[in-house]
Amino acid sequence: MPLLNSITDNIELYLTSAYNDGDATLDLYVKNNNYSLTDQKTGSLIESWRGIVINKDNTDEFMSFAINGVVANGTINGMSRYTATFRIADDSTTKMVGLANTDDGTDSVDNVISANKITYFPVDSMVLLPVNSAGYKELIQLFDAGSTINSGTAGENIS
Repeated sequence: MPLLNSITDNIELYLTSAYNDGDATLDLYVKNNNYSLTDQKTGSLIESWRGIVINKDNTDEFMSFAINGVVANGTINGMSRYTATFRIADDSTTKMVGLANTDDGTDSVDNVISANKITYFPVDSMVLLPVNSAGYKELIQLFDAGSTINSGTAGENIS
């Protein structure tokens, strides 16, 4: 089973265009091409991740979301620009925006909390790819799925 979510460090993006509730994508740009959505080791795009958008006018207003597709979309002032597509939950219709604070890293519609959805973020609102609990929970699930537990008896030698 492949890992759904990339776990990254130091990626900071900004909205090129405003986000409105119902949008299928985010239009993003970086301010530092060294820490962009291009994997520095492989050269491929980082296409599957969890992120958070923070309102530039009110930093108390933020929303987490999941992405499952990214395409390079030219540059702005020499900085990389991307279009990122929201992941769709396992019900095949719900965009994964407004994620729970206990997001388990799956595509379960239970991870989407409607009260967490924010309807608008202005241009230049910050988007962060934090080291997130969903990515770690997904790793634990993959580890557990590939592990076997065998029972033993008292005094049994383990080799």
